[in-house]
Amino acid sequence: MNKQALAKSVYSKFKDYIPAAGAIVALGLISTILIDGFMNANNIGAILLRASVLAIVAMGVTFVVTAGDSGLDLSTGSLMVVGAMVGPNLRFGGQESLILSFLVVMVIGMLIGCVNGVGIYYLKIPALVMTMAMNGLVTGFCILLTRSQLTVNLPAKLVALNDVVVEPFRKMTLLVAVVMILLQLMLTKSKFGQMLQLTGNNRQAARLNGIPVAAIAVGVYGISSAMAAVGGVLLAGYTGLVHIDMTAEYPMQAMAAVIIGGTHAAGGVGSFVGSVMGAIVLTLLNSVLLAFNMPAGARTFIQGLVLLGVLIINNRSAKLRQ
Repeated sequence: MNKQALAKSVYSKFKDYIPAAGAIVALGLISTILIDGFMNANNIGAILLRASVLAIVAMGVTFVVTAGDSGLDLSTGSLMVVGAMVGPNLRFGGQESLILSFLVVMVIGMLIGCVNGVGIYYLKIPALVMTMAMNGLVTGFCILLTRSQLTVNLPAKLVALNDVVVEPFRKMTLLVAVVMILLQLMLTKSKFGQMLQLTGNNRQAARLNGIPVAAIAVGVYGISSAMAAVGGVLLAGYTGLVHIDMTAEYPMQAMAAVIIGGTHAAGGVGSFVGSVMGAIVLTLLNSVLLAFNMPAGARTFIQGLVLLGVLIINNRSAKLRQ
C-alpha cells in the first residue's frame, strides 16, 4: 500500500472524529495562551471528571441515535434525577454496595426507557414528543413523591470515585474510559453492534435479513435510560447533592455531544469514543467560557454555534462522500 492509499485509509477510518479532535486541540491552545495556568494537571482532571458524567449519558443516547428512525432521547435528565435519588440511598443488608446500586438504578431506568421505546415504535409517537412527555412525567412524579425535599446519603465508595489515581485522571474518569472501550468494541466487533448499525441504516432491509428490529428499536431507549440513571448516581457523587433542576441541561448537551462526536443524526453510524470526545469538547468549552467570566446566556449561545458548525461540517462531509 502506497502512502496516498494509506493516508486515505487512515482518513476514512477517523474522519468522523476530526471535528471533535480539532475542537479539543483548538480550545486547549486558546486556553493555554490566554488563561494563565488553565491547563495544569489539576484543572484538566477536574474537566475530565465533569465530562465523565455527561459522557455516560451521551453514550446511552448514542445507542438511540445509531438505531435510526430520527431517534433522540430528551428524557435523560429526569432519569438522572431518579438515579441520583435512588442509587446513593440504597443499602443492602445495612451495607453499601456501589455495584448493586448501579444495577438497581439501571433496571429502573431500563423499564422506564422501554416505555419510551414502545410508545415510539408501536404507537408511532414521535421521539421528540414521547421523550419530552416522559421527562415531564418522571420529573413530576419525583416532585410529587419528595415534595422537592430531596435527601441523599452518599456512600463513601461513591464519593471516592472523585479521588485521583494518577494525575490528571480520577477513578470516575477511568471507569468511564473502560465503559467507552467495552461499548466501542461491542459496536465494532459484536453481532449486536452489527445489527444495531444495520437497523439504523435501513430498517426494512434489516427485517428482511432476520434482524429483530422491534427489540432493538425498543431496547435502545431502555439502554439510554439505564445509562442516564447511572449518570445521575455519578453526578450525585460528584456534586454531593441532589435537586430536581440539577440535570436540566444534560438532555440537550448529551445529544450535542453525540453529534459532535461523529454519530450520524440519520442513524446507522455511531461511535462511543466520539461521544466521549464530544462530551469533553462541551465541558472544556464551558470551562473556558467560565474562565472568561461569560454569563450563562452567552455560554449557551456559543455552545449552540459550535454545534451548528459541527452539523454543517458533518453534512458537507456526507455530501462529499456521495
